[in-house]
Amino acid sequence: MISGLIAINTLLAGCSGGLCVFFYNNFSTTSRIKESTIHICMGIIAGLTSCTAGADVIKPWVSLIIGIIGGLIFILSYKIINKFKVDDPLNAVAIHMSCGSWSIFEVGLFHVKKGLFYGHGFYLLGI
Repeated sequence: MISGLIAINTLLAGCSGGLCVFFYNNFSTTSRIKESTIHICMGIIAGLTSCTAGADVIKPWVSLIIGIIGGLIFILSYKIINKFKVDDPLNAVAIHMSCGSWSIFEVGLFHVKKGLFYGHGFYLLGI
């Protein structure tokens, strides 16, 4: 039962992260990203990374939101890293550091039994 939940949550978060980057690349007037296929794949990885820490303790509809936010975090991190001309050819910082940090934070928000949005306070956020 738990392995199926993990698989569904991870799949949904990856798909929503990739779709978020796809829609941003195609419909944003400020998008200067030329390699859209590569960035869609990176958006998928960003969604997967964003869901990893809490894949077993969140509901499937929440993983869609987590993946979308992960895609947006990737886009923002990618722009900031390029603005400061950081040498990161694989975008590892934008994906793994930024979305991984979001992954840890989202557990405190969306955990079904102890999360903030389920009425259990700031316990998992360390406050």
